[in-house]
Amino acid sequence: MDVTKDYTAFDPQAYLQEYYADIGPENQALLGFLVRGFRDVPADSLVLDLGGGPALYATIAAAAKAREIHFADYSLANLDEIRKWIQRRPDAFDWKEFVGAVLEQEGVGRSPQDIAAREDRVRARLTRLMHCDVKRPCPIDDVPAQYDVVMTNFCAEAAATDRAEWFHCMCNIASLLRPGGRLLLSTIKGAQSYGVGEAAFFAVHLVENDLQEMLLQTGFDPASIAIRTEPADRPERHYQALMFATATKLAGTS
Repeated sequence: MDVTKDYTAFDPQAYLQEYYADIGPENQALLGFLVRGFRDVPADSLVLDLGGGPALYATIAAAAKAREIHFADYSLANLDEIRKWIQRRPDAFDWKEFVGAVLEQEGVGRSPQDIAAREDRVRARLTRLMHCDVKRPCPIDDVPAQYDVVMTNFCAEAAATDRAEWFHCMCNIASLLRPGGRLLLSTIKGAQSYGVGEAAFFAVHLVENDLQEMLLQTGFDPASIAIRTEPADRPERHYQALMFATATKLAGTS
């Protein structure tokens, strides 16, 4: 299978079906990482989901603590998928299974009424959909403020062409986080690409040490850095594992 970086060939619905049609071990680990990441985040936080693609799973966990969630992606087609769900269009992807799984991991009820209430909360908190480009020093035009929490999942390693550019993309992302704010980062490990339907898209090959070194060099508190790994749950994946990292930005860091 040829590997491409031509994102005009990226099909948001095929991507959602590929990775989020069910909740296997990878997605359970991903949701658990996000739930734990928000557990001690102050209420009324301003949260950014940067490079979220067409996927809403991170906002389901964020809505428990956020006063506002801003969602940004490079692809207008991905933003249209998010808009479909906000507008309750019948062709929108159904996130109910993920909502229920988040509620379960939070230790609260997951009845149909509980799920509907969290969906309503997510829609109410999602106040901005924005275009972004993580290769730019300021990835978002007209950034309203530095954020209390920045979530970025499977983004920079797909946008960059090599490890050096990935590092610069992560520096750009870190600039959006206020001092004392929290970064929640998910990446794929040991990848050359990731599959979407019949297509394969390039991804930078990363391992745990790359995340550790990047976080130390971009102004995060060494004592706050936590990295864990979840093996890929299907042999046909084009990567070895998922890596999850949390870190707190040091005071006095721009």
